[in-house]
Amino acid sequence: MRSKGKMGRKIVRGLAWLGMASWCLTVGLANAGTPESDQAWALYYAGDYAKAVEKFNQALASKKVPEAEVWTIHSGLAWSYYWKGDVKMADREFKDVLKTAPDNADALKGLGFCQLVNKDYDGAIDSLKKSLQLVPNEYVVLVNLAMSYNGKKDFENAKKVFEKVIDIAPAYAESAEFGKIISEQNEYRPLLTRAGWNYFWAKDFDSVVRVFGVVVSKNKDDWEGLMGLGYGNYQYALYDKAIAHLGASLKIKPESKAIKESVYAPGTYGLFWVDGDAKSTLAWCY
Repeated sequence: MRSKGKMGRKIVRGLAWLGMASWCLTVGLANAGTPESDQAWALYYAGDYAKAVEKFNQALASKKVPEAEVWTIHSGLAWSYYWKGDVKMADREFKDVLKTAPDNADALKGLGFCQLVNKDYDGAIDSLKKSLQLVPNEYVVLVNLAMSYNGKKDFENAKKVFEKVIDIAPAYAESAEFGKIISEQNEYRPLLTRAGWNYFWAKDFDSVVRVFGVVVSKNKDDWEGLMGLGYGNYQYALYDKAIAHLGASLKIKPESKAIKESVYAPGTYGLFWVDGDAKSTLAWCY
């Protein structure tokens, strides 16, 4: 099982990137309240998954867990196996949970992760979509759903889900994981641009300059990347750089993208929405 262990630690890529292993226990889990189960959960949250497996199995063997709560032990056991790297046993335990609680979003999520590890992309897509129907827009589920579509080479649907991921967490577009993906599939490159604009709406202009800088480094004639870089430099009063980037963008695409942004009007305390584009911003630079 050693090779599967390595794969198991890799597969929930979005989780690994955010360091959110404990996030896997987000839906519907109850503590059964026996000494063995209490110790098992403590070991799980401490990251000692091998010992957690032992204690969860002891809790089941003790027959002290109320019948209505047995599924919670199987769920803890499943996640412990998963993070321990034993995907085969994790898959079995998640399926045991679903026999008792077929609408448990957490177990559907875990089963989907296991199916993705095993390259059962259709199974993973089905399980993860069911989980999202119960708990919409859960970030880690969306990441792995996108990965499942990508593994299936259904790039159109993968891109749609990646868009949702980046709308929730633009920084994902800058992760090493996503960098590898877009290096393999050019159709995902526009998602970097999407992340840049999401940073712009959030007024995180450091990230705007950084992300659009990456876009332009990959394609010096990317008009939208040049435009975004110009907008970012304008915000820092780096007018010469902004003029260069906006000018280059307009040479490639004279009809630039309209941008709506919120600004403070002089003499007021309120934010106002204003419309602009590369031409008007270039004029303000001058």
